[in-house]
Amino acid sequence: MSSPLPVNDDLLTLTATSRTIANSACTFSGNANYTPNGGEIVVLAGNFACTNGLQGTWASERMVFDTVGMLVRMTTRYTVGETCTTVTRIGAAR
Repeated sequence: MSSPLPVNDDLLTLTATSRTIANSACTFSGNANYTPNGGEIVVLAGNFACTNGLQGTWASERMVFDTVGMLVRMTTRYTVGETCTTVTRIGAAR
């Protein structure tokens, strides 16, 4: 996938942890890029692992963090423990 905005080469690692209904924790990680046009952070892909043994990869058409909030649309592909693919949308305001 290509980035929707030009990004610079300064990478940082984004790690987020979520809780599932079954009380398992999943940690999502990936490289984040700053955009040169005013402070957005774009994350396009990474890996995840859960405390219940599930793991896999994720990719995002657009995962943006800016001064207003965040917007995420990502596809999660399980590679260990399950064989399904999910699509998730998340939005939040600051």
